[in-house]
Amino acid sequence: MIRRHAVLSLLFRRRLVTEEDHVKRRGGQQLLKELVELYPGNLTYGDTRTGFNCVLERFSRMLQEPDSRPLAERFIAHVEDVLNRLNKEFPEAYKNTKNTVNLHLNQMKEKLR
Repeated sequence: MIRRHAVLSLLFRRRLVTEEDHVKRRGGQQLLKELVELYPGNLTYGDTRTGFNCVLERFSRMLQEPDSRPLAERFIAHVEDVLNRLNKEFPEAYKNTKNTVNLHLNQMKEKLR
């Protein structure tokens, strides 16, 4: 079995993939991983409602804790960071996803006021 590093090395030498492409792809993969972690789905939370939203549920739970404002602000900043990176890494893709994340971000900001 050929190791992944060996395959990438071969692609770099033949100039089929540049180092920048590889770094960008890794960044995009990490970003998509973070997006999935924000929205793990109903299985994680054990909720069967079709309108269930993991991000808003997590945020609401945070707000129930004493002195939760700094934690809630950090969570909002994290979601904003994911959205900004999503716009940067995938400018023409995932438009519905970006709109949804933006909507949830605005809802969280409104709850925090």
